[in-house]
Amino acid sequence: MRKRQSTTRWLGLALACGTLTFVMSVEAGKPVKPPSAPAFTPVSLGGLVSSDGLVLNRASAINNAGQVVGYTGVPGYPNGYHQAYLLNPRDTNGDGNPDTWFVDAVQNATGRPGPDGQNDLIIGLGNLPACTQGYAMAINDLGLVVGRSSASQMFIVVPEDGLWYQDVNGDGVNDLMRSLGALPGRAGWTLSSITLNNLGQVTGWSYDPNNSSLRGGFLLTPVQVAPGVWEWFQDDGTGANALMVDLGAFFPNGINDSGQIVGALAGRATLRQPDGTLVDLRAGGIQSDAEVINNRGQIGLGIDPDNDGWHTALLTPVDTNNDGAPDLWYRDLNGDGVNDLVVHQATLSNETGSMIAVHGLNESASVVGRSVMWTGNPPRGTWKSVAVLWENGGVSKLKDLTGGQIEFLEATAINNARQILSDSYILLPTR
Repeated sequence: MRKRQSTTRWLGLALACGTLTFVMSVEAGKPVKPPSAPAFTPVSLGGLVSSDGLVLNRASAINNAGQVVGYTGVPGYPNGYHQAYLLNPRDTNGDGNPDTWFVDAVQNATGRPGPDGQNDLIIGLGNLPACTQGYAMAINDLGLVVGRSSASQMFIVVPEDGLWYQDVNGDGVNDLMRSLGALPGRAGWTLSSITLNNLGQVTGWSYDPNNSSLRGGFLLTPVQVAPGVWEWFQDDGTGANALMVDLGAFFPNGINDSGQIVGALAGRATLRQPDGTLVDLRAGGIQSDAEVINNRGQIGLGIDPDNDGWHTALLTPVDTNNDGAPDLWYRDLNGDGVNDLVVHQATLSNETGSMIAVHGLNESASVVGRSVMWTGNPPRGTWKSVAVLWENGGVSKLKDLTGGQIEFLEATAINNARQILSDSYILLPTR
């Protein structure tokens, strides 16, 4: 068997937590209400400027160290040429927590003159050979980045010595970017979803561009070939990746650090346990999909109850034997066939249920996504996408939480520090 190795070393990141203090003043023995302040401060992530002067930045994911990945324009190329990027924030006050996500210095580290409107903290990850459109789609807490170059070629970038881009031989290709290959028989299939956990496991699903009914999921588990050295690709003799497992008609969307995967099977929200057991979450509705899962086992769901539009819900499992690990994801005490552990999220006023989407979930059960609303009076009007945060039983527009100056269309991720990605901004919690 031929074997092509993709080896590198892991990078560990030390994470620290900060503390917020709230002060209430008093006057004449009566509490004085402090001035109303936005709950989040939006910070532009900037981007790279293409030759036609457009600044392009699509932020996809954020890890618990505050590192952001996505895709951006390529300097010197017209709009439409994209490359994957990583934004490495700075800790300017030395407290162990990143606090700066945009820097446009007069002279940056690469010698590019400025200020030029470009974010110097953005690291272009490049693309796989012969590819012009790279998309970074997920990052874990170790700094591993996964995505795609072109529609069908998956990659992983594993940093070494604090670097995410390295080109020793000067061929213009990132030496730290590795192709993940494909399952046998799926070469050329279009990648629809890809994500990873802190174990380095990669999961997602793809479909045949010539026949969209042919689709399926996969799970890639890396192997350790030497102390601290891992590989994500082994040739099975046909050019396919022998480390990939075919998940069949199960379509993964998210994976946690226990190796539990959530997604959909036959139009129903489903959990795949590490031993391969599939659990029908019986979330209710004609259709349902499990979008994200955190390390507590909580699952963010999309549910279409009456074929009239999607709603969001949160499933919180139960630890029945008190061993510290949840083990029950379905309970129906009243016998109505609906999972009692699923709680539907609040909806915005005038919200329609046609395109409600969950994109992010942290360990505190804060959920972000978008809600599509109808503006205007029928039959005239238009659909409008609104970025939202579900938290503590309520739902809020990100526009309202940031002072009302920016129309946020879609929230794509949230980390445990409640830092939210929406459009080309990061929203930093202020209270």
